[in-house]
Amino acid sequence: DAWKCPHCKQMQQGMVKMSLWTLPDILILHLKRFRQVGKRRNKLSTLIRFPVSGLDMTPHVVKRSQSMKNLAP
Repeated sequence: DAWKCPHCKQMQQGMVKMSLWTLPDILILHLKRFRQVGKRRNKLSTLIRFPVSGLDMTPHVVKRSQSMKNLAP
């Protein structure tokens, strides 16, 4: 989704990034399944594949120090 940049005042394409420091016993992800086109929303039909068992998320866990570096301007 587009957002208005506070510096240049232009509409920019946005991206959300979330970092995990630890993994919970149960992790629930809600995926956006719609695309905004003007004033209309279209449902996405892209198939998402992931393993039902044996899913290893540890490569996606960051150390707290790495995450804080990404927040620095």
